[in-house]
Amino acid sequence: MRKAWTIIEILVVIAVIALAVAIILPTIASSRASAKLGLTSSRLRQNAAVMHAYASDWRDYLPLPLNPRHKPYRITLSELLISAQI
Repeated sequence: MRKAWTIIEILVVIAVIALAVAIILPTIASSRASAKLGLTSSRLRQNAAVMHAYASDWRDYLPLPLNPRHKPYRITLSELLISAQI
């Protein structure tokens, strides 16, 4: 009956664990990047929906910029779409 592990067995187990971690880590990084991209696109979609709702309530005008350094201007949603050629 064996009572202890040999040093070779311990080193093999450590090597197998290290190999598994080396294989899994790039997959985790890739999935994090994919999740961040999904979150960004979701936020952009929500922002566009809010802008469209605002424009529909205010005779097709978009909100003024909040940055005080920009000169205030009024532009309608249809003018913006025409200028962007969408």
